[in-house]
Amino acid sequence: MLNKYNISLPNIIFLLVIFLPLVSIFGPFLADFFLSLSSLLFLIYCVIKKNYKFFKNIFFIIFLIWYFYLVFLSLTSKYPLLSLQSSLFYIRFGVFALCVYYLIVNNKQFLKFFCLSLLITFVFLTLNSFFQYFFYFDFFGNRYDGIRLSGVFGDEKILGSYLSRLAPLFIGLTFIVFKNNNKIVYLSIIIFVLIDLLVYLSGERAAFFNLLFFSVILIFFTYSFKKIRIIALVISLVMISLLSLYNNSNFDRMITKTIKQTNILNDKPNLFSIQHQVIYSTSFKILKDHFIFGIGPKNFREFCKSEKYKTFTDIDPSVDGCQSHPHNFYIQLLVETGPLGILPIIVLYISLSFVYLKHFFYLFLKNKKFLNDNFVIISSSLLINFWPFIPTGNFFNNYVSFLIYLPLGFVIYMIQEKKYRV
Repeated sequence: MLNKYNISLPNIIFLLVIFLPLVSIFGPFLADFFLSLSSLLFLIYCVIKKNYKFFKNIFFIIFLIWYFYLVFLSLTSKYPLLSLQSSLFYIRFGVFALCVYYLIVNNKQFLKFFCLSLLITFVFLTLNSFFQYFFYFDFFGNRYDGIRLSGVFGDEKILGSYLSRLAPLFIGLTFIVFKNNNKIVYLSIIIFVLIDLLVYLSGERAAFFNLLFFSVILIFFTYSFKKIRIIALVISLVMISLLSLYNNSNFDRMITKTIKQTNILNDKPNLFSIQHQVIYSTSFKILKDHFIFGIGPKNFREFCKSEKYKTFTDIDPSVDGCQSHPHNFYIQLLVETGPLGILPIIVLYISLSFVYLKHFFYLFLKNKKFLNDNFVIISSSLLINFWPFIPTGNFFNNYVSFLIYLPLGFVIYMIQEKKYRV
């Protein structure tokens, strides 16, 4: 019956991944369900066909070793059941990245349809979010508090994070798939400008920094996109200025509150804020006692409750350093998994940064390109996701992992198939 309608495992996997961007905006459950199911079916398909080609690459081998290390840490941690919630099924994200790689190689329609899915998702988010901004509620009744725009994400308030982390993939794929379709290219540029505005209106300062970082990469590391981004950025800044005159609550949060929290204009500046500084102090107290292997994934929330590790500040006694995670990927991995646990991320980041620097010197000293623009744009999502000097979410959070491993699948494909050079 399934064959009658040409419904095979590869086609089901194809549909699950194609619709992933669309369903992901309706909550972490659907995003994780589609991601997990596509990973499982891909794994089953590879076993049935005895096709392990896509697993035989340096990325997955390192990931697999790292995964077993995480599980080992969980099993030997003080709170193994809690820790295993993060580590035991974490392998699905590595398999998902390979699933994306497989679809690009084996389905000629995948890039086109996935790009269209991203385009529809971004158009919908744009329309829904601006509707919420002007009418104080969105299509689903989510309210706008006049300070932080959240759109379809409601109380989660991750609109800016979602847009800024997927923008490189969206822009990169658009110019790969539809470079000869002027209508879609122009629409994508318009959406890019609107993304700037929405990230600003979301009040997510880390997301706004991510978008500015992406802009720097486009301007200094691409050959064909720098003029487009400069023009789009100027338009965005003008519109942001006008919106700030209309409603200065966003300016107060993004600029005034940031200056106040960092205390940057005084003698004793804070690291992001008093809240973050106290969390980091707690983290390093724990790290001193568990430097070799860390405390195990997801265990920070329990260890920080100990009187030995509690940290307070005289500036605001109500602020303490005990949270669900340390709010920085690198500090979290160091505290929860030790130096070995953080090593793969550091190696990945340094390696990618070195390749970018080599490309930069080729551009400005030899007037040649070492990397192609498409690879620079798509891989920039990894530089943005793993930028060390910024507050982040929980590294092992399902939603955060989805935003990390989705673009990683495209990067693995471009490297393995040698699509990154000019």
